[in-house]
Parts: sequence; structure tokens; C-alpha cells
Amino acid sequence: MYKILVVEDEEIERKALVSLLKEHFAESLVVYNASNGMEALEILKDEDVQIIVSDINLPGINGLETIEFAKKIL
Repeated sequence: MYKILVVEDEEIERKALVSLLKEHFAESLVVYNASNGMEALEILKDEDVQIIVSDINLPGINGLETIEFAKKIL
């Protein structure tokens, strides 16, 4: 089972993507979600996530910075 993290500050878009992933891949994915980079990094500290799908334009630290920090955590 793969663990995926969706990072998107727009709630409607985040919920839609999470819902689609759960609907179509429920048996093979565990889906986490975060509304900003800091929240994403907190999840990454606790969970062994294999796939990250992130918006680039996030409040606080942007998506690219989030991925750079994530590389250090993972």
C-alpha cells in the first residue's frame, strides 16, 4: 500500500483530489492532505509517505521549498 500526501491550499481543490484518489485507488493508497507546507512537513515527520503531490503557490513556504525540506526529512 502506497502513502500519498496532497498539499494544496485551496480547500475545494484539495478535497476533490483526495476524494478522487480515495474513490479510484482506495485499496492501494493511504491519502494524507495538508493545506500548507508546514502542515505537510509535520505529516512527513510522522508518516512514511512515498508520493507527494503539491501545489507550487502555497502560503508560507511554497511547494518547491516544501519538497526541498521533505527530501531532508525522508
